[in-house]
Amino acid sequence: MSIKFISLLLCFMLAFSCFVQSSRCFIHANYLISTPDTDIPISYVELAVIRGGDFWSLGLRSLYFATPLLLWFFGPIPMFATSIGMVFLLHYLDKNTRELHRHRSSVNGKQPYQKLEGTTSRREPIERLVM
Repeated sequence: MSIKFISLLLCFMLAFSCFVQSSRCFIHANYLISTPDTDIPISYVELAVIRGGDFWSLGLRSLYFATPLLLWFFGPIPMFATSIGMVFLLHYLDKNTRELHRHRSSVNGKQPYQKLEGTTSRREPIERLVM
């Protein structure tokens, strides 16, 4: 009986630590994004967001794995049935049915995303826009 408790406790502790690390990575990315007047490379923000998503996914996976472990207390048949159901659920969640987003690449050496200040042609007075 103690192996059941220990395995369920370890699974919940792994889920908790993964969710904490996910929050840490997302908050770090938020600080990197919202810091004014800095020259932070986009790759740092991208890495923090990707790591946060990976930790979040791992935390969810450990909670999914904890469900059959929880039903293990009621016997091997509920655990087996839940494990089979979990395989079908994870197959449904992991299946990619839509085409992936096609990112724009740089054309003729220009950057695809420019600053907003550089794209506006002229400024109009606010009174003219309101009326």
